[in-house]
Amino acid sequence: TFRLFTISNSLYSELKGRVSENEKVFIVTNPAPLLLKCSKLKKKKNIVLNILIHDVFPENTIPAGIIKSNKSILFKILSSRFNKAYGMADKLIVLGRDMKEIMSQKIIKSKKRPEIVIIENWGDDNNILPYNSTPTLLEQRHQNNMITIQYAGNIGRLQGLDLFIELFYQSGNKQLVFDLWGNGALTDSLKKMVESKGLKNRVNFYGYYSRDEQNEVLNSADIALVILSSGMYGLAVPSKTYNILCAGKPILFIGDLKSEIALMIKEEAIGYCFSPNDKEEIIKFLNNLTLDLKDDLEDMGKRARLIAENKYTERAIMKKFIETI
Repeated sequence: TFRLFTISNSLYSELKGRVSENEKVFIVTNPAPLLLKCSKLKKKKNIVLNILIHDVFPENTIPAGIIKSNKSILFKILSSRFNKAYGMADKLIVLGRDMKEIMSQKIIKSKKRPEIVIIENWGDDNNILPYNSTPTLLEQRHQNNMITIQYAGNIGRLQGLDLFIELFYQSGNKQLVFDLWGNGALTDSLKKMVESKGLKNRVNFYGYYSRDEQNEVLNSADIALVILSSGMYGLAVPSKTYNILCAGKPILFIGDLKSEIALMIKEEAIGYCFSPNDKEEIIKFLNNLTLDLKDDLEDMGKRARLIAENKYTERAIMKKFIETI
């Protein structure tokens, strides 16, 4: 916490010394205290303030377990202050339709409501490409009629991976393999969970991977898992999704069915969506997931790559930023 305030103070001091009246200022929501300071600067120097929202503060502190409830006094104080700060902006840039809905509620009491614009994340379509041939590990598994679900990214508290491993265990489908790439706060506890359930031969932890390895990693799966725990509606849009599209992989999404990623998957027919509460449906899906669906999965993957090329390139997204700001 101390470090956040130190960084915020340093950035604010630098900004205050450089910015002039009516100049455009573009900030992101991390570190969060900077947002409060910039809203005051907006009032003092009449700057044009644009805020790119990656994290909705303080709502994101509840699913993270930092603040216990939105009924707590601390949450109410922080919410009031940050809502006013968001309301001071000229434009709020959000990552999806669900986030737009949340932000609309947060600024509803503002005297002059800022415009809310959706600009999505982009994928690295130049460096992440579908492989022309099946990677060796995947080919070996296919020869044994096995299908690979993959999670690549932060193994943290907001992802709900413990829920997925439990459902994976309950499914009993011996033809499924689950690969996890990355590290995080829950890595050790998930490894213990896998060992206790006798899943060590079917759930694999590969640890950290570099940016240069990302293309190889993403291509070593039949289906990519994107998962968010309950309570994350409108608070995050997993950026990993767009590189999965670039790799031409179908997505298994577990999260709120009205969230941006779920809406995109359903609209573009590039995967499967379930609520975290639909445990029986998820188990049924996992039980029915076999290599007989390989052609369907490949068709979804091809559509995913086309969507990445047409909608979510850096060029296309930067054009939106230029037009907005």
